[in-house]
Amino acid sequence: MLNNPIQGMSADITKLAIALIFSPLSCTDAKLICVVHDEILIECPIEEVKPVKAMLKKCMVRAGNKFLSPIPCEVEIKVMESWGG
Repeated sequence: MLNNPIQGMSADITKLAIALIFSPLSCTDAKLICVVHDEILIECPIEEVKPVKAMLKKCMVRAGNKFLSPIPCEVEIKVMESWGG
């Protein structure tokens, strides 16, 4: 039962990050593919990886800071050629 607040907050952070990335992502050819737990999977052309990665990180950190402040929010983004890793 002690884990429920943490899992709930993680879900709230993820949902807010998705809401924040929606508009900036529409200006690219990137597509939000799916969300699994606290992971957001985006597919984009190789030439858009850097800007999309920066957008995603900014939105995830902003969402995390809303719930975690003053604790800093850290985000790990991986770029892979396929969904399977």
